[in-house]
Amino acid sequence: MMDVLLVRPPNLYAGYSFLASNPPLNLMYLSSNLKKNNIDTHILDFEIEKYSEEKLLSYAKEAKIIGFTSLTNTIVKTNELAGIIKKHYPNKLLVLGGSHVSAMPIQSAEEFYNFDLMAVGESEYAIVELVRFFQKNNNDYNKFFDNIDEVPSGFLVKRDGRMYFNPAQRISDLDALPFPDRSSKYIYKGTIIRGVSRNKFVSSTDILTSRGCPFNCYFCAVDVVFRSHQHKRIFFRSIGNIEEEIKLLKNNYNHIWIADSTLNANPSRAIEIAELFGKNNILYSCNLNIKGSNRKLLKKLKDTGCQQISVGIESGNEEIRKKLNKNISTEEIIEFFKITRSLKLRTDATFIVGSHPDESYDDVMDTMNLILKIKPASVGIMIGIPLPGTPMFNDFLKYRLLPSNIDWEKFTYLGNDKNFGTKYLTPLQIAQLQRKMMMKFYFQPYQIFDKMRFITSFSQIRIYFSAFLSLMGLGAKNEN
Repeated sequence: MMDVLLVRPPNLYAGYSFLASNPPLNLMYLSSNLKKNNIDTHILDFEIEKYSEEKLLSYAKEAKIIGFTSLTNTIVKTNELAGIIKKHYPNKLLVLGGSHVSAMPIQSAEEFYNFDLMAVGESEYAIVELVRFFQKNNNDYNKFFDNIDEVPSGFLVKRDGRMYFNPAQRISDLDALPFPDRSSKYIYKGTIIRGVSRNKFVSSTDILTSRGCPFNCYFCAVDVVFRSHQHKRIFFRSIGNIEEEIKLLKNNYNHIWIADSTLNANPSRAIEIAELFGKNNILYSCNLNIKGSNRKLLKKLKDTGCQQISVGIESGNEEIRKKLNKNISTEEIIEFFKITRSLKLRTDATFIVGSHPDESYDDVMDTMNLILKIKPASVGIMIGIPLPGTPMFNDFLKYRLLPSNIDWEKFTYLGNDKNFGTKYLTPLQIAQLQRKMMMKFYFQPYQIFDKMRFITSFSQIRIYFSAFLSLMGLGAKNEN
């Protein structure tokens, strides 16, 4: 019998073939620290594996504690899965974690009643303490709840009208954590790899070199989990620790996605990390912030094997960008893309439609015009989602742009089923604008030629055709 089962639920983007599925680093870190402490654990990833109730129950039967991670838009489904387990195995200890829970732990405990505990913030150390506490109570579910006032920090417990919560401190020494558990690598064979290729011969994984972000974007939920610790927003791994992980990974992978919110939070450190990849001869991709980027850094990335960078621009309108705390000028954006184009460094960009209560149709047109001007290698045009814990969420509540009865499953970045918009754009208008912008961009001649250059097999043709059908479906309902 295993001690802990860790579960990622099915996502709500199954119909969008152009989206990437990536390893669940949060669960992989939990698993590695559990195993380091001789606690048997297994990751069940329904974002990659096909979900079945039979499979869920067969694994749940063998576990003492079952931990789920969830995004805002999957939290309702996750609660349903917990209910299935509770129906068959009422004495299994069920734990729910993720950014949504960290943003609103008390409301989550009340709303998602099939769970026994809410894991708030980083949980690598907390989950080990939880297992030890459960073992101290002889793995007895009822005895455990007789002593809930002694539950380790990092968990909110609600039982019989009583609620206990002792917040955990942020993890500042990231080097002390074991590397993520990648023993389930087989799960990810054949999935879409973010960034460089859809070729089955590319074997990619993700790493984190830091946690948190020094910036304060209006819409971003990173700070919800990595809350301020003595006023410090970001913690870094040492260069030596990162190199140790890279050396281990290059035996099994030929590409690494650096999953940090932004690699150049410290530009000189970003150059050191780039040099590590060059020295170890392994390809990589990363997220950058245009602020803090210059030709020296970008050339170093290109020269050391960086395959792709991704930057968040969010809006083509400078006033909207300021309201999003994206303090970059249009001139800086244009100059950045001139440099990356001259270096032949593939650069993708993300944008948001409906990003702020004040965003209008003209503001969105500014975004489309900027996209056509800078010509990124690819774009992600997302619908603005007011995630709990963010200033965006608070403003959408303030201006009554969210319905009184919130449906968390509608908090997705794609599609036409939203029931929230801005002061000047309806939900349907936002969905239709997203579709039109994606279609206009990807049917530019240079985009078609770019995609054709990377076709090396019939399977890739199928992928692109499937992506085309997905794009056609975005916001297509009820158009006038």
